[in-house]
Amino acid sequence: MAELSANYHLEASEILESLKMIYSDNSLIPAHHLPELGHQIEEQRSDYEEYWEEIDVALALIKTEGFEKHYVKGQPVYTARISFAKNRAHLYKTALELPDDEISRELSFHYEGYNFDSQSEAEYLERVLNLLKQQASEIDGIWFTGGLSDPGKTELFAEYLGEDNRWHRYTPDFVIRRKDGKHLIVEIKSDQYNAAVTEDLKRFKKGDAPVTTEGRKAVALKRWEELNPDVLHYQVIFADDSLADNALDETRKFITGA
Repeated sequence: MAELSANYHLEASEILESLKMIYSDNSLIPAHHLPELGHQIEEQRSDYEEYWEEIDVALALIKTEGFEKHYVKGQPVYTARISFAKNRAHLYKTALELPDDEISRELSFHYEGYNFDSQSEAEYLERVLNLLKQQASEIDGIWFTGGLSDPGKTELFAEYLGEDNRWHRYTPDFVIRRKDGKHLIVEIKSDQYNAAVTEDLKRFKKGDAPVTTEGRKAVALKRWEELNPDVLHYQVIFADDSLADNALDETRKFITGA
């Protein structure tokens, strides 16, 4: 049995040349030689050194290059066109429409205005801003990120593998940032998905794959949390037309540091 003897790593081209020298008569390699040759090649090419480096990457909530740039009184203004059905016009909110527009502008509205998907999302923002009136010194802000999903305009999105075996982007609804650098990612989902998402999160905890679309989205964000649990926290709130009285309990604990 011929052997590929070497005291160094062989590149693919070198392996090919060595095989040609061993089997110089241009005959086919005998089938019973293949397992041993494969073992030798793997053994000679597997002596490598692993090196790991942890890199912090900042994600842009807003990518200005994705917007149209105009000048108003000499100052740059970035705009984009959005559209929604007439019966959803009441879900488009500006800072001026909230009870305290000064707090709203200071601690939220990274773009103007917010095009919510549901009344419960708008309610969540308003209730959190009311909480922040008393805790503003501990919080950098709360931002509705769910209405800005174009990757050309934001870098904040997760990816999940869909039923079509293709990767899809998904943007969380809210991000709250404390001044100590900790973040709470919040999803507001229709109560109709409660059972499916809850079961898929249980599957993920056991190491199994999620089986529903909404569950896949939730698991994608749960994986974010596991990347750095000391900094990232993830919460799902299920609601119909309005939030339950205790819906903000976990959010309140995060804001107060309790």
